[in-house]
Amino acid sequence: MNSNTLKKVTSFMSVNVDGIDKIIYTFSEIDGKTGKEIIGNEKRNFYVVDDCVAEAVKTIRDHILDSQLSEEG
Repeated sequence: MNSNTLKKVTSFMSVNVDGIDKIIYTFSEIDGKTGKEIIGNEKRNFYVVDDCVAEAVKTIRDHILDSQLSEEG
């Protein structure tokens, strides 16, 4: 990526594959001078192996369970 190119995450989700969290995301790459899209909705993924990322996924999952799927939610 050169200094005139912007990458923007357009979506992401976490899925659990055989007990391992996997992040799936899409992004677009935009020319910083013209605003034209160079790459649109490119899809990529990775398995969560970093403790900090795993904790972030757990925090979001717990929030959903506690505030969206609880009896009061």
